[in-house]
Amino acid sequence: HVSSLPGEIPHVITADGKEVHYVSTDATPLWIVAVAYYFRWSGDKEFLKEIYPKLLSALKWLELKSDKDSFLVNFAERFTSSPFFQIDTTWMDVRIRWRKAVENQAIMVKAMQELSYIADVLEDKDTAEKLKKKAEFLHKKINKVYWDKKREYYFDTKGFFMMSRAKTP
Repeated sequence: HVSSLPGEIPHVITADGKEVHYVSTDATPLWIVAVAYYFRWSGDKEFLKEIYPKLLSALKWLELKSDKDSFLVNFAERFTSSPFFQIDTTWMDVRIRWRKAVENQAIMVKAMQELSYIADVLEDKDTAEKLKKKAEFLHKKINKVYWDKKREYYFDTKGFFMMSRAKTP
């Protein structure tokens, strides 16, 4: 499967490099987080400058994968070049979880926070501020939409018509 969108990070690359799979909702935001962690550990600002355009491309991918409510959607992969029906996975890929898995929303908030930090380090103040505000907005929205007050835990997914009350790790 070859990604049709720039910025998407594969979640599987075989050791021989012959197979690359992109059908993952969480690989791209997790990659953004990993780059920020690497920078904090290494202090390698030259690497950060070099990779920054790719991080912004990954951000565009996240925006394309998000719905009008700003939630990251895992569903049938609409950007695949494969003739077969592809289903986006999450880290819990043994179970199909349609639509908007709660942890993907949290990972997206973390990716925006980390990319805001990187933008700030690289003195891209407009991007840093925009991402900081978007992360705060989405964080509040997750707590409002996903929190089940009655049972006092987060819903697993936001589906087409209802929230999933499945208990998952």
